[in-house]
Amino acid sequence: MKKYGSAVITVALGAALYGLGICVFINPQRVLMGGATGLATVLEIWFRLPLGLGLLLINLPLVLLAYFFLGKRTALFSMLGTVILSVSLEIFALMPPFQGDRLLSVLSGAALSGAGTGLLCGKGVTTGGSDLLALLLQKKFPALSFGGMVLIIDVAVVLLGGLVYGELETVLYSVLLATVYTVVLNTYLKGRTAGRMVWIVSAKELAAIITREAGRGVTVLQGKGGYTGDGRAVLLCALATGEEKKLRKIVYHADPAAFMVVAEATEILGFGFADPGKEKIQ
Repeated sequence: MKKYGSAVITVALGAALYGLGICVFINPQRVLMGGATGLATVLEIWFRLPLGLGLLLINLPLVLLAYFFLGKRTALFSMLGTVILSVSLEIFALMPPFQGDRLLSVLSGAALSGAGTGLLCGKGVTTGGSDLLALLLQKKFPALSFGGMVLIIDVAVVLLGGLVYGELETVLYSVLLATVYTVVLNTYLKGRTAGRMVWIVSAKELAAIITREAGRGVTVLQGKGGYTGDGRAVLLCALATGEEKKLRKIVYHADPAAFMVVAEATEILGFGFADPGKEKIQ
């Protein structure tokens, strides 16, 4: 029960950040978010259709197609994300808009909505829109790039926004918005599973020391020097970001002659790190 309560709070917070970013900071500045939210904004301008309802109407056909072609799980989580975001957009549409600098408003909105989407995706709740449409198109045309299709869809919506508002600045600010939004979202999602991978070559027995003092497991590989031909143990150790400094101190205190390589790991899954099941996003 506690686990589900935490998930509900996280999803609610994610939806709130997204709604706050769009309704208070982005849309009042005549700037358009890409994807379904941007298209819903266009419908709001043209037909006075409430933003949340527009998002629901756009995503509903995509969710139905997803049910038949992508599976029940994808359709369920897409529908869940659509309903949550639609409600959030309607609630935050009642708040007064930010009245400050336009650039500051766009950057703030991008950061808030990107963080909100990250929280939703981190709990497996998809936001539908261009991502879902790209998945459907990829199902029909496997040779097409998923990222390329999302980009084309978002660019088309942004250009449409430029026509609706009738100014080039809208397009430029929308491109800036999409860039910052993507950076924030990717940084959050990668930060959940990223870390450091370390290889250590030493003539001394360091595995037990590292396990005891660093609290991390070590895999011992058998290596051989290419020049000397001498056999050496090669230690492989996965770390959370920031733990490499502590490991470096431990290793060189035990063996000043050790050879150590530290590399960035984009994703580390398994015991002691992220749960592979929880991190799977459809």
